[in-house]
Amino acid sequence: MLLQKSDLWNKRLDASAKLFVVLLLSAYFSLFFLHKQQVTNFDYGKLVKYGEVIVQTGHVFETNLFSYTYPDYPFLNHHWCTGVIFYLVHKVAGLKGLTLLALVLNLAAFLLVIRLSSRTGNFWATVFVVLLTVPLLASRTQPRPEAFSIFFFVLTVFLLVSYDHKKLKRKYLWLLPLIQLLWINIHILFFLGIFLQGVFLFQLLINKTGKKELLFFTAVFAASVAACFINPAGAKGVFYPFMIMGEIQYGVTENMPLFSTRLMKENSTYFYYYELLFLLTGILWYYWLKNPKEARSRLYIILWSAAFVALALWRVRAGVFFAYMIVLLAGEVTGQLPSKHRKTTNRISIVMAAFLLVFVVAGRTGFFYPYRYQKPGLGIAEGLPGGARYFISNKLHGPVFNNFDVGDYLIYYLFPQERVFVDSRPEAYPPGFFKKELLPAIFRQKDWLQLDYKYNFNVVFLGYHPQVINMVKRLFIDSRWFLAYHDRYTIIFLKMNEENEPLVKDELQNRKVLNEIMRRFEENIGKGSLWEETEH
Repeated sequence: MLLQKSDLWNKRLDASAKLFVVLLLSAYFSLFFLHKQQVTNFDYGKLVKYGEVIVQTGHVFETNLFSYTYPDYPFLNHHWCTGVIFYLVHKVAGLKGLTLLALVLNLAAFLLVIRLSSRTGNFWATVFVVLLTVPLLASRTQPRPEAFSIFFFVLTVFLLVSYDHKKLKRKYLWLLPLIQLLWINIHILFFLGIFLQGVFLFQLLINKTGKKELLFFTAVFAASVAACFINPAGAKGVFYPFMIMGEIQYGVTENMPLFSTRLMKENSTYFYYYELLFLLTGILWYYWLKNPKEARSRLYIILWSAAFVALALWRVRAGVFFAYMIVLLAGEVTGQLPSKHRKTTNRISIVMAAFLLVFVVAGRTGFFYPYRYQKPGLGIAEGLPGGARYFISNKLHGPVFNNFDVGDYLIYYLFPQERVFVDSRPEAYPPGFFKKELLPAIFRQKDWLQLDYKYNFNVVFLGYHPQVINMVKRLFIDSRWFLAYHDRYTIIFLKMNEENEPLVKDELQNRKVLNEIMRRFEENIGKGSLWEETEH
């Protein structure tokens, strides 16, 4: 009797310890999202306006609504539903509400993968791997449609793997078509769900699964594919993810290959971290394949993880999905360990997790530190709306020339009174726009003069990006323009004309001011996180 009570007490103590660790991990993970918005290239700006227009008009717009350069150019709104959700949340709770929504979605995915990995494998090994991958798991912190994709991705994995391990009744797999129906209308990465299901179906085929089970999952898969066609664009919306990359003409960091020259120069430290994760993945694969029978019966895990290794190499933005696959793989591999090795695995994992935790706490300047680039809090950083406020308070008007990174900021604050020259949707502009109009005007005075003649700009509104450094210098010494406003986020030049002349401030037309702006450029170059770039 005493022995039974002792065992019961030990189990309760173990469960309490695990719960405490999960709560600590959740709190640490959440800190990456609880920061003030400090950059002008925020996706939620245009997304809130998407939703506002859709709610007010009752239909999904199909042209480049926010720009005056090509307002009639066809645009497939592949995350219209996110816009509606963001608009409604923003109307009630502002940016703080959007930040909390992003946190809830990401935290739900985080807890699901911990639950799944610890059920199929070793809890303490899961803790160590989660700690190791947190900078990637929490890399997409801005309120954006991708938060839904991350949640749907992990939920799909959870349902499929739990079913495979006999921990979920098959009737719950009918949630998969519903997930796909929501996913395709919320974000362009919906095809990841179809990929996960397709590989799982392939596994059932090679396992020679019973006819009844095979027919059941084939029906689920077919329903999921069919659900994808229920979107405003129909079949075009389904195939759009495979067409859009050909339409994107502007290089954005998150859409670059991982080991591209530009990324290596700007973020060399991250690549050592990635190499460590690739090494860990290789080790996990090795131990998985040491048991050929088990490896064959769950080959889909290897295929999934291999696909997301390749995807992370091809596109930086896929790093978060790669990280979730590592956690899943760690659970599967440690679950195969003989019972006699589990205590040893527990001890090693606890020691390594504790060591990593000390490193995280001590290394406050590293990328394991949540506030390396951001200040803690919620909402918009003080001063960020300054440029927009100056524009509105002085009753300025366009045409406005702006660079790529500040377009969403202007849409958020100025639409519908003003439209932008360009924003962060390269696919919403015709082929050649970036290479023949935007970039030449930024880099060369001759092309700038031609573009100004074409549009007769009244305002130049710029965010701090290395591309526009020389343009700022040219405008500063150009007698046709004068510096009207600058802060740590934005720079505004106005055309020298009768209407704008009363806004001239002699103290701003000073070389010292230009030097101050140049210093800000130096501070901003390389300051942003590798993964916190504008999303498409």
